[in-house]
Amino acid sequence: MAKVKQDTPKPKTRKIKKGQVELPPIPEGEIFGAINHAHQELGDEDFKDVRKAMPLVAIKVGEECDKHFYSKPTRKLFHYYKEYLASQLSSAVETDHK
Repeated sequence: MAKVKQDTPKPKTRKIKKGQVELPPIPEGEIFGAINHAHQELGDEDFKDVRKAMPLVAIKVGEECDKHFYSKPTRKLFHYYKEYLASQLSSAVETDHK
């Protein structure tokens, strides 16, 4: 005898249009790597200026998407940029206090 599970979710079926390929979204690790690369290119002061940093971040993330066959990110790039800045500022404060 075997127990039959009644609460398992049914698999979702997706309709794929002819000729269109659905690529997976770019992982957050790849996004933060591209943002880090842009940070290294611009330096600390220019990277804090959104008008200078965001175009380069968008280019770098686009290059990663093309290189690894990913689709666009699930959230806006500005959110990832702000997260990266917050993590860099908090790590800079921690290293200053040591």
